[in-house]
Order: sequence, then structure tokens, then C-alpha cells
Amino acid sequence: MVGLAVAGSGWHSAADAAGSQPIGVTVAVLSNSNCTFNGVGNISASIDVAATSPILSAGYFTFRCIGGGPSPVTYAVTNNNGQHGSSPTALALKNTTSSHTIGYSIGYTAAASVSKNTTHTTSLTATFLPTAFQDALPGTYTDTVVFTINP
Repeated sequence: MVGLAVAGSGWHSAADAAGSQPIGVTVAVLSNSNCTFNGVGNISASIDVAATSPILSAGYFTFRCIGGGPSPVTYAVTNNNGQHGSSPTALALKNTTSSHTIGYSIGYTAAASVSKNTTHTTSLTATFLPTAFQDALPGTYTDTVVFTINP
């Protein structure tokens, strides 16, 4: 990705005013690598509302980084609020037949250096705390969280 800023520097001479204008150009090269997702293992859990310990459930995503420049490349992953959460760290599942929600969080390695041209797997761990599910209504709860990887 390349950012480009163009700034005019004003008229410098009569020749410039007649038909040409120097323009200053600044280019910031943000990255010459590109990382993309290429697989996912969804998170699924069964929750017993009588449980007194957190419920943990695993998933994963795979990604690959390519492009010019040196290897390894440092990537960064972020996630959004999901469909029902209030922030990336305060996610919520919603009951498919009511407005009841269950709060949860997803843990993962958010940044690291990896070699290029190799598929890498990152583990996801969803954590459901008893205080979030102890009053949950029976049923199916869902959420969709969007992950973004850079560069």
C-alpha cells in the first residue's frame, strides 16, 4: 500500500507562470508485503448454565504473507465488535429467538513476525464467564466477528 501526498509549491518564475508548475511529491511506502486469510475454524461451544468455571472454546484462522521485501514480516490482527458487542474486547452472542445475549471475549496472538510464503495458523480461544451465562435462556446464540490482518 502506498500513500501519496501532493503539494503545490507556488509560482516560481515567469516561465513557470507561462505553462509549467513544479509540484512537490511525498510518498510513504507503508508495506511491500501482503498478508491474507486463507482458512478458518469456527468457534462452537455448549454451555451448562450451572457451570461455575469459565467455558473455553477453541477455533483458529490460517493466513499467508507474500510480497517483496525481507522475511520475516510482522503482521497485526484486529477484530471488530461483532454483531452484538460493545467493543472488540466485549463481544456478545445473541439468542436467535429473543434479545437475550451472552458476553464473551476472544483471545489470540494479535501481532508477530512470520516467514513469508508459508501458511501460518493462529489459535483463537473464546472465553465465556459464568456471570455472563448463568441467567441465559435456553437456545442457540450466534455472533459474527470480522478479523482484519495487516499488512
